[in-house]
Amino acid sequence: MVTITFDNPPNLPKTHFKDIEEFQIALNLMPQDGFELTDEQKAMLRERSEEAKKNPDDGMPFSEFLDSLNRKYA
Repeated sequence: MVTITFDNPPNLPKTHFKDIEEFQIALNLMPQDGFELTDEQKAMLRERSEEAKKNPDDGMPFSEFLDSLNRKYA
């Protein structure tokens, strides 16, 4: 086993990970300070939000989406 230390440790949701992939996922899901979406990304999110409001039965409920992630990465 290898011990890794950080001068400024990230605020991770947990301290034990099954493997490096699980650790990478946790890092990728962390919010980044100073991160801001571009105007193009904001416009895309607004469009998708409007589409979801117009067609609420299309797509997948958020809870189901999270469950699918948990099954894939558990």
